[in-house]
Amino acid sequence: MGENNTPDHQQPEQPDYREHQQPPPPPEPPRRAAEPPQQPPPPQQAQVAPSPAPQAHKPARRRRGSRFLRVLVGGLLLVSLVMNAYLLLLVAAHMTGPFETTVVRKGERNQTIAVYDLSGIIDGRSAGSFNEFCLEIGPEQNVRAVVLRVDSPGGGVAAADQIHRLVRDLRNQGKKVVVSMGAVAASGGYYVSAPADEILAEPTSITGSIGVMMQWFVLEGTLEKLGVEPIVMRSDDSEAWKDQISVLEPPQQHHRERLQEVLDTMHDRFEKIVREGRQDRLKTTTSTLEIQQDGQSREVTVTEPFSGNIYLADEAKELGLIDEIGYTDSAIDRAASLAGLTDPHVVRYKVRRPLVAHLLGRGPDPTTLIEPETIDQLRTPRMMLLWKVE
Repeated sequence: MGENNTPDHQQPEQPDYREHQQPPPPPEPPRRAAEPPQQPPPPQQAQVAPSPAPQAHKPARRRRGSRFLRVLVGGLLLVSLVMNAYLLLLVAAHMTGPFETTVVRKGERNQTIAVYDLSGIIDGRSAGSFNEFCLEIGPEQNVRAVVLRVDSPGGGVAAADQIHRLVRDLRNQGKKVVVSMGAVAASGGYYVSAPADEILAEPTSITGSIGVMMQWFVLEGTLEKLGVEPIVMRSDDSEAWKDQISVLEPPQQHHRERLQEVLDTMHDRFEKIVREGRQDRLKTTTSTLEIQQDGQSREVTVTEPFSGNIYLADEAKELGLIDEIGYTDSAIDRAASLAGLTDPHVVRYKVRRPLVAHLLGRGPDPTTLIEPETIDQLRTPRMMLLWKVE
């Protein structure tokens, strides 16, 4: 065997491959700790052109939704109109006639007592409403008695005289009339109460003031200060009397005398009406009183209760102006007793407001500072059956 020159345990020489290996890539630079790791950008997806089918469905859905909304709103409006019309018809059905009626006390229908409130200033409007009330209950045989609730300081002579006649007509129709006085039933308020069968007043009621007054304003000198010159022309035949009540100058002496005659005539009529209404129940007293007029004192003879004085219920009863002291319930009981009713059916009548007033609210027009009636009262002198504070 030939000798082996390789030493023992020596590995054979390996070929050197380093010359053929590529150098390693350079190390990446260290990343900052504060910066978040960068995400590789998302791969771009190929954009695919949308199909025409979805574009066609979206407008269809919108059109269906819009159509449904229009139908819903239209249906709600239609239901609202129908309900409003129904409510108006229902209100109109309950507003037949000029009065609203409220049952105060239930009883037999053929034993009805009608209660009517007469409040505020007595004028043409209140006289017209009371006339409507009389036309409403006059033919009714079931209405056996009337309780007239008076809470008024009075008003115009003509309006009070109309109501007085209507109260007397109710009695002539066979209906018993009882007056229930409220806080004030003075002057014209007593004028309309006098012909009643009986009169009841509350303990604190003020009544009386039997008399007639007339007043107006004189603006002499005021307009001149404003640069306004009033001019008044009269016909020749009426020159002495036509302008006897003028706001531009005080009345002359013959004007005063004539107006005093008219007032005294009205007062005599007032006194006659009270005497006819109260008859032997009236008690008069006469006394002498010293008064001051135009800076001079003089004595006058005063006859109560025709002196224009006011009275509380106790004094009025002593003078025979009222029959009893009591409230509305007592007046109703007294009316039932006078009419011979055992189970009265009491109904209160109230002037009905127009439908427009119900819908728009009550009260005068807020844009109107002075009502036409006020202007008329300022311009037109009137003889008044009125208790007032000067």
